[in-house]
Amino acid sequence: GSARHEVARSFRWDGESTHAARQFVSSLLAARADPALSVDAEIVTGELAANAIVHAHSAFTVIVAQSAAGVRISVRDASPLPIDRDETLVVIPGHGLDIVAKVAVRWAVEPLPGGKVIWAELAAQHPSA
Repeated sequence: GSARHEVARSFRWDGESTHAARQFVSSLLAARADPALSVDAEIVTGELAANAIVHAHSAFTVIVAQSAAGVRISVRDASPLPIDRDETLVVIPGHGLDIVAKVAVRWAVEPLPGGKVIWAELAAQHPSA
């Protein structure tokens, strides 16, 4: 089976949180001999965290699930998906979810009770055995 190692941390709704979330993720991935994965993970985390801060106006939780095959980053916030989904998930080229969509193997937005989660899966460039 593929062992997944999962760590979560919550961040406040403030201007420092995006940076703190990126540092949290890069420190978790520092042990991997895969700098490209680390960089992509930081980019994704930064975009998803900024999304929570700017659009959701909400504190957020970052969940990092690692396996040999790669890493899955989820950002949970307290802002529910609007009824008209097309409205929020504006994918602007070169920004936010567009960047996430380019580096992620898969990503999605899922409604949760009292909020939503956006997750993105990144593949390891050099999967360790």
